[in-house]
Amino acid sequence: MTDRYKDTTLFSGLPAKIRTIPSKAVEFTYTLDSPDGPIRTIFSHVLLKKEEVETKLKSEENKVYVNRECNHVKSWEINSLPSSDTGEDRYSTDIISKSDLEKLLTSEGYFWKNWWDTRTKLYPNKQGEDIVEGDGKRDVMMFSVFDGHGGPYISDLLSRTLHGCLAWNAASLLNKGYNDGKAWENETISERSGSGSKLTDEWIPAGISADGPQSFAQMLAASFLAVDVNLIQSTWSTLFHAVADNIPDLPPHSPTQLGLANLFDNGSCALTAIVDVETDKLYVANVGDTRAIAGWWNSAKGEWRCDILTEDATCENEQEAERIRNEHPEDERQTAIHNQGYGDTNRVLGGLQPSRAFGDDAYKIGYDDFQDIQRTLFQKEPHRRWKWFKKCPSKTPPYVTAKPEIAIRDIHPRSGEELKFVVLATDGLWDRLTSEEASYLVASHLIHENHPDQSKVQVMASCPHSTPLPENEHPFPMEDLPVEGKWVYEDNNAATHLIRNALGGDDRELRRQFLSLRSPGARSARDDTTAMVIWFDDHKAKKVVAGEEAEVRGDMMSA
Repeated sequence: MTDRYKDTTLFSGLPAKIRTIPSKAVEFTYTLDSPDGPIRTIFSHVLLKKEEVETKLKSEENKVYVNRECNHVKSWEINSLPSSDTGEDRYSTDIISKSDLEKLLTSEGYFWKNWWDTRTKLYPNKQGEDIVEGDGKRDVMMFSVFDGHGGPYISDLLSRTLHGCLAWNAASLLNKGYNDGKAWENETISERSGSGSKLTDEWIPAGISADGPQSFAQMLAASFLAVDVNLIQSTWSTLFHAVADNIPDLPPHSPTQLGLANLFDNGSCALTAIVDVETDKLYVANVGDTRAIAGWWNSAKGEWRCDILTEDATCENEQEAERIRNEHPEDERQTAIHNQGYGDTNRVLGGLQPSRAFGDDAYKIGYDDFQDIQRTLFQKEPHRRWKWFKKCPSKTPPYVTAKPEIAIRDIHPRSGEELKFVVLATDGLWDRLTSEEASYLVASHLIHENHPDQSKVQVMASCPHSTPLPENEHPFPMEDLPVEGKWVYEDNNAATHLIRNALGGDDRELRRQFLSLRSPGARSARDDTTAMVIWFDDHKAKKVVAGEEAEVRGDMMSA
């Protein structure tokens, strides 16, 4: 005898059904429309034991404490849950001092070795739970999550290189003599160069001027774009230019150059937060459907505020869709953003859902060039990249950009609000949690990490939030706040707490079903999910211990 199907959704939000065959398996099914009629798909996998579910859920969690005087960050927590055996999400965290940044450009030898020595000085070997203690008033902290698509290769490369490129450009500003907070802020870099390309105005995010803190944001945006230019140009330049040092008995274009096939036509969304302690600034740069929120506590009003720092850059966002249409000729308005009729959403040229991303050569170079590179790298005749290419021809690339949208916040604003946490996460989390739900979950986790299940209504009453922004001001997407059901409080790690509640809340059997799904099938039910929670405190904060955590919770409860 089998249990009845329970209604759920695909990670994309489309309807699906799931059930448990007692003591044996989990069965997941959904039906999608297609031009040829409805297509029903069924997956069945062995049901995991409850202990196996917990091991799978917690295997990648970690917490790192920061005990550096004057540094506003007290700790960060991370967890990453792949949808199947190997995931495409990656993340990176770094803490460095400006004094070490200043030495980075002048260090002799190979830059990436020097960068490793720099990034591990305060966080030895990038392992363990503790940061080297000391004076943190000139610390710069970088946090990033990356969501790869088409494979893990671009997200993996970004996790190893993006922070280094940002550090290089930050060091360049400092080495020019701008080593105090004010001058660091006022430097303008609109004429600086990267990867041999002049960074013209079109590289600079809209709304950013040459005054004040926005100049650091210009550097941040230029770094993102320079990395992307390098990704797109490297396959072309390496494939069609002979290497400098030829090896006897090999052709001038070495066989190892074909290893670039791993990077070609892969892509990644990216989200980076930078904390500049000296200038008391938080910068957040987003490319794609990754998302960041901040939780602010207003002691005078006794309420929280969910500050949504990013806007999802996808084709579902009409502002993004219209931006792409406006960048191309009128005869492409119906094809640049297109729905192929599979019950899905609009996509770039009918294929890619994110409207901003690193990599994704197919949407940034001409189609003939794309096919030539495919033939060269894979040594076979390529299949047509888009089955619908005749409907959505790539006439005027690029259609996708790595130019980030950037948010800037004062960590200690004049309003008196206290920045308590920032959440960075890939869309696997946001597929099943709204921004406001995540804020409630993290705020309540600060009060009680371990607690009996609580109804969402109870949590919202105990952690009151200010009214969300109206729809015309709310970052995309504006979602209804669900009030049915309960949330669970079983995790000391706030990132795990978010992922656990995104996967069913108090419906433990549903979570067990989701986590029992494997490849193929798991990717349809849940996307790769990475969540990072950065905890802030005032400049007097020391390493958090159990007693101090209890004191903080008591203060919040009494407020």
